Amino acid sequence: MSSEIIAQEMPFAVEPEKLNEEMEEILDCDIANRHSFFQLKYFIVAKEYTTQSRMWCCIRELQARKNSIVSLKRQIEELKDDRELVQLEIVRLDNPPSQFGIESDPSEIDKKEREIHIRKMKRKGDALDDTILEHQKKLKDAEEEAAFLAMAYRQLEKKEPLKPYDDLRSQTEYWNEKLTQELNLRLLTRSPLDLELVKTILALNDETPIKQQTIGLLKQLEQAPVLATEAQKKAITKKKSKEKDAD
Repeated sequence: MSSEIIAQEMPFAVEPEKLNEEMEEILDCDIANRHSFFQLKYFIVAKEYTTQSRMWCCIRELQARKNSIVSLKRQIEELKDDRELVQLEIVRLDNPPSQFGIESDPSEIDKKEREIHIRKMKRKGDALDDTILEHQKKLKDAEEEAAFLAMAYRQLEKKEPLKPYDDLRSQTEYWNEKLTQELNLRLLTRSPLDLELVKTILALNDETPIKQQTIGLLKQLEQAPVLATEAQKKAITKKKSKEKDAD
């Protein structure tokens, strides 16, 4: 939909007295402020190249979510304590202490000042309530992502058990798949070969399929000028032969 159509369909303004009601009605349609399960599955976990690397990814992401969950829980507890302190301050302001056991009537200025402090404390308490609610939503989002990642890990674990991170075969498979994909994408898109990519591939074991493929490709590129020259020579000879026959 074009911006012109949207502009035509939208009202010029919402009446101020109806704005809060309008916002509350729309915001009742709450959406999660996190990665969707689709994003987690396809753009974070599944974009890895092997089952082992997908399991490594799940572990890393799960550790990050755990750290967030622990931190958020601590922050929520701190905020709740701050909220209690604010409430205690309001009670204290509502019940000023007497001097020498004798209650004295405060002056009008003292009363007004106390009322202002109470209002400020109440606003501070409301702000803390809002912050607590925001942190609780973030906590819920982090827990949902963590639950999905844990489930994804368990499903991958059924295919093959997790191997040590420095397992030679796992690392070889990972780098072979990763570099194969990068090289093939460059070839398919007719992009120039990246020097660092080629150097990385050539640093692998000789038995690695992508290294063998790259060596074969480099040989073809090396022979290309020779083949082109031979083709040119044949074309020139053929042209001269035709001219001679014509004479």
